[in-house]
Amino acid sequence: MGEKIRFNAERDQKILDLTIDLCQRLDIPDYKPIGIYWWGMVPTGKNRWDPFPPDQCKLTKDHVTLSDAMMNELEPEEWSSIIASELIYNKKLRFRVLLGFLLGASVPIAVYVAEFISLPGLFPQLYTATNTYGIIRTSSIGSFVALITGVLLTPTGTLIIGFTWAKRVRLQADRFSARILGTASLLVVLDKIALRDSKRTWRRRGEKRGNTVPSLERRIANLRKQPETPKP
Repeated sequence: MGEKIRFNAERDQKILDLTIDLCQRLDIPDYKPIGIYWWGMVPTGKNRWDPFPPDQCKLTKDHVTLSDAMMNELEPEEWSSIIASELIYNKKLRFRVLLGFLLGASVPIAVYVAEFISLPGLFPQLYTATNTYGIIRTSSIGSFVALITGVLLTPTGTLIIGFTWAKRVRLQADRFSARILGTASLLVVLDKIALRDSKRTWRRRGEKRGNTVPSLERRIANLRKQPETPKP
C-alpha cells in the first residue's frame, strides 16, 4: 500500500487546527479537512510507486496528506508554510494553472495553422497515401507534413507549456505563502527537509517531465531571491 496512516492524535490535531486556521486567514471557506494522512509512497505509473516527496503536501476532499519521511522531523507548526503554499496553489491560483494549459494549447495550434497555410506553398509536390481503410488521398507534401507535425505538436506542446507554467505558479504560491508566514519560516523548513533528506534515494517527481511539482532545490532558490519578509 502507498498510504501509511500512523495515529498520533495530539500531533495530527495540531496540524489539522493549523490548517483550518490557515483556511480562515486565506479566505478559503470551502475546504474543511477532518484528518491527516501520512503517505510513504505515491503511484507514479502502472504498478510503480515512488516515495512521497518530503516537501510536498496533497489536499484531498477532507484530508491533508503529508510525507511520513518528515513525520518525526518537523514540528506541527513547521508544516504551516508547506500547507499554506499548497492551499494557495490549489484554492487561490487554480485559474492561473488552467490559463497556462489554455496558453499551452493556443501556441502549438497557432503554429499548426501557420504550417498548414505556408507549407503547401513551399512543398507543392503531390503525394498519394492510402489509409488503413483503403481510402486514397492525394495532396501536397507540405499538407501532409503540416498534418503530421500538427498531430504530434499540439498535444505535446500543450502539456510541456502547461506543466512548465504550473511549476511557475507553484513557485508563486511559495512566495505568497512567504509573504503571509515569513520568508525565513518557509526557507528554514525547506532547508531542514533538504538536510534530513540528503541521503535518501527517492525520485524527485518535480524533475520529471510531465509533472507540476518543482524540485526542492528550485523552491529554495526561488525564495532566496525574494526580499526577506518577517514572520507576523
